[in-house]
Amino acid sequence: MRLVPKRSPGTRPATREEPHFVRVERSLVEVRWLAIVIVALAAPFAGLTLEALFRTYGVILAGLIYTLTLQFAIIEHYPRSLAGGYLTSLVETILVALIALSTGGGASLMFLAYFLIVVAAAVRYGFRSSLAAAGLSMASYIAVATVEPGGSPLGLSELLLRFGFLVMTGMAAGFLAQEAQQSRAALARELEHAKALHRESTALALDNERLYTELNERLQELERTHDQLIQSAKLAAIGELSANVAHEINNPLTAVLTNAELLADDYGADDSRNRELQTIREEALRARGIVRSLLDFARQTPPKLELTEPGGIVQAVIPLVQKRAAVAGVEIRHASEVGRLPIMVDVNQMKQVIINLLTNAIDAMPNGGIVAVTERRQDDRAEVSISDTGMGIKPEHRDRIFEPFFTTKAAVSGTGLGLSVSYGIVERHRGTITVESTIGVGTTFTVSLPLAEPHGGGSRSPRKPQRRRSAVS
Repeated sequence: MRLVPKRSPGTRPATREEPHFVRVERSLVEVRWLAIVIVALAAPFAGLTLEALFRTYGVILAGLIYTLTLQFAIIEHYPRSLAGGYLTSLVETILVALIALSTGGGASLMFLAYFLIVVAAAVRYGFRSSLAAAGLSMASYIAVATVEPGGSPLGLSELLLRFGFLVMTGMAAGFLAQEAQQSRAALARELEHAKALHRESTALALDNERLYTELNERLQELERTHDQLIQSAKLAAIGELSANVAHEINNPLTAVLTNAELLADDYGADDSRNRELQTIREEALRARGIVRSLLDFARQTPPKLELTEPGGIVQAVIPLVQKRAAVAGVEIRHASEVGRLPIMVDVNQMKQVIINLLTNAIDAMPNGGIVAVTERRQDDRAEVSISDTGMGIKPEHRDRIFEPFFTTKAAVSGTGLGLSVSYGIVERHRGTITVESTIGVGTTFTVSLPLAEPHGGGSRSPRKPQRRRSAVS
């Protein structure tokens, strides 16, 4: 059972910042309470006279008052007065002397209480304090034995023996207390060192995480740049080849068309051979359209920049594809972010890009759907997003959609040059074109262009052209 009353909310709790002797003094209060209870309970059975019993309980009452004062007044409000241990050792030797006088004088078993005083002094203040407590206790005991021998007087040898035991007890207790204190100090140093190592390791881990993130970003940037360089080199090589092939094919196609029309005029309108001539003419015109697309792809005409806004370009283009969208059962929805988005672009070339993307979106929804066109600001760039609710792009096609002549459309409806031409135009405007697609949900193409300078003096310094990998899930 805990003998010290629970500390009330208004009292000051013990803290690690308190001196060591104060913390020990708080613990010794419990020992004092235990000693008071034991003496109070044992006194009636010690064979004392009634007068001696009353004197004993008087001393117990004094010890009770002393312990209460020590616990709730001195320790809490005047702890510095306990420094050195002389005050408590003096009071306690007096109380033990009074108990010894009341219970048999020099022959009283209360002599053993002096050992508690010496041990307490050693624990609180070390070896020197225990010697002082031992000397004070022995002087008090000699005084008690002189006033009340309680039997045969003690000889000098017995007094010295008792004093020696007191000193040895104090030495042992002081040594153990010193070792415990040094161990606590060493443990505290080790703990502080461990905390310092933990802080250093945490800081190092954070640095490593930051460096890993930066390295990962650099690697991704290098990968995007590498893809961009490969794509640019591929487009340049194919563009040069396409230009040469287109020029070689264009002249024979012109001759075929001219001769087909001359033959049709010679045969007359009712001649049955006009059907074959019409087929020749239509296929030659389709071949010439492919040749023109090749020339557009290979030409890479430098853009004629002018200040405009993406919203105006989109509004001018939508009517051109509206009829095709209506036939396919596709609804085109246009939304624009509030605020100006000035860009420096070649308007005609950018219209060609938007037309290609809208046409692809409409063709991706054979059963109808919705095409959403949105313009918005993203940092220092203007973005135009074209989203459809079509079939999406297959994973095996995602890295090839910008390659020339690659198409997923039927042979009669696509040449595979629309996205390649659009990619080249956007790149020449120092912009990017990216795609995100989910099978069965739809596809979103985003054209990102640098915003123009506030004074209209060209465009802001754009980011490096990047082609983000298609995200297909």
